[in-house]
Amino acid sequence: MPPSLLPAALQPSPQTLRYTLNLLKASFLYHFITEYAFDIRETAGPSMLPTISIAGDSVLISKHYRRGRGIAVGDMVSVRHPIMPAEGAIKRVLGLPGDFVASSGVQEGAEEEGRGQRMMIQVPEGHCWIIGDNLSASRDSRFYGPLPLAMIKGKVVARVWPLRRRGWFENTLKRPEDGGGDEV
Repeated sequence: MPPSLLPAALQPSPQTLRYTLNLLKASFLYHFITEYAFDIRETAGPSMLPTISIAGDSVLISKHYRRGRGIAVGDMVSVRHPIMPAEGAIKRVLGLPGDFVASSGVQEGAEEEGRGQRMMIQVPEGHCWIIGDNLSASRDSRFYGPLPLAMIKGKVVARVWPLRRRGWFENTLKRPEDGGGDEV
């Protein structure tokens, strides 16, 4: 209904219209930045100990790396959790398409980590293999297999809180042929 057809008491003032328009613009800008530029998220859970604390850390996630674009082995990524899609998770990339990874074959419900059979798995096209830094407390590709690259929401690039621990995360993994010795 056009504003002129509304009773005078129900017609919005120019200030209200301006405020509403500015609120819509700000909402759109916020959505655009958090979906396509960067996001700051609080972390929870023990799977990335000691790199990220169980609770209280906030991290900066670069959305430039969405869907696996530019991701390298050793990078920490924010992903949509394949078992609980409404939740997110932060894990480290261990393998990219074509890479071979050793899997312990741990299955859900296994009492001890060493119970499964060890095998080599080639990461299929369009997928990656992710793990938590704290293997004994991480639900990762060892449980649900290779993760589709489309489920990567971004790369975790920095810790922004707590202030005394803030700083950039660096990929410290080195290939043995790059002078990394036994580190992989």
